[in-house]
Amino acid sequence: MVERYRHSDVGRLIWNAAYGDMITYPSKVGYLFSDGEDGVGSEGQWQETESYQRLISKGIIPAEVAAEHAHRIGIKFDIYFRMAIQGSTPPARAQPKSFVRRHPEFRIVTKDGTPVPKASYAFPQTRKLMLSLIREAMERFDVDGVSLCFTRGPAYVGYEQPVIDDFKKRYGEDPREVKEDDPRLMQLQAGYVTELVRGARQLVDEIGTKKGKKIQLSARVSYRQEKNLYWNMDVETWLKEGLLDVIIHGALGKFYELGKAHGCKTYYDIGARTPENYVKEGLAGMRRGADGIFMWDLHYYQDNVVDWKIIRQLGHRKVMEGWEKKLPGSPAPTWTLLTVDGVDVTKTTSNENGKILWLFSGG
Repeated sequence: MVERYRHSDVGRLIWNAAYGDMITYPSKVGYLFSDGEDGVGSEGQWQETESYQRLISKGIIPAEVAAEHAHRIGIKFDIYFRMAIQGSTPPARAQPKSFVRRHPEFRIVTKDGTPVPKASYAFPQTRKLMLSLIREAMERFDVDGVSLCFTRGPAYVGYEQPVIDDFKKRYGEDPREVKEDDPRLMQLQAGYVTELVRGARQLVDEIGTKKGKKIQLSARVSYRQEKNLYWNMDVETWLKEGLLDVIIHGALGKFYELGKAHGCKTYYDIGARTPENYVKEGLAGMRRGADGIFMWDLHYYQDNVVDWKIIRQLGHRKVMEGWEKKLPGSPAPTWTLLTVDGVDVTKTTSNENGKILWLFSGG
């Protein structure tokens, strides 16, 4: 998985460590995603689970192997966290060790008072859990960065008791009686998530100092900039406070100026994975002034010759501008294999027109 990036424009690999508190390596804080699950799951999920169990039983930790090899071939290695801390909804596979299953009192509550199987960052216990997960991964692996993914799983705060109490104290009103997009409510809800990001910044700096290296903190946020605050992400405050080293998004608006003003780089997030879109959005980000190109779920696509030819050169602007005019086609074979060590192999690959296969007769 990592070796294919050798000799490409890929400079940084972002490796998934956690889906909330479901972890991809043996953890003292969260629970291993292949540990203690039962119920309904796809065949692929069970194969993945069994594969991890076999590797870990041999002392092989995928994230550790990936980090070592990335560094061996000159690529930075970041550990990545999905920020939604979820439980499970039947008949999905049960997660008996999950934070939400063990602590239902910290669940998100909807406006009408319905609790949902997801932890709320309005509670300090939930923020503490996520920071503990980040600390554990940073101390265990040789990482160059921590990446917080806020795009899978918002919102992160609802109408829990701390939200109700704080809103009443600040404004003298019940938040359940105002509109969901009331600016006061959105700022209040996002404030709990900002506390988490502040904690992550402090943690990254602390462990970076101990390790004697700069560790980058990045966050992936919504393409639709106007929706970030609605989904509890006060990105403007994060940037103005200098909490991030990198902001990852696929919009072309004000985050670029804010980032530059406050020492934060921008990675342009490419959406649809097609050859046309790699070129179109890659150039859009470059022309807007992005410091890097980010691609999500980048597996499968490298196995396609045309996709990988473009992806591996996304940092070459002049090449991309050439492909803007004409995309590369599928490469045609230019050599025909005739002999191997003096053996004629032209008559061994087909039984065309009833011709005898002279060498291969194995069926």
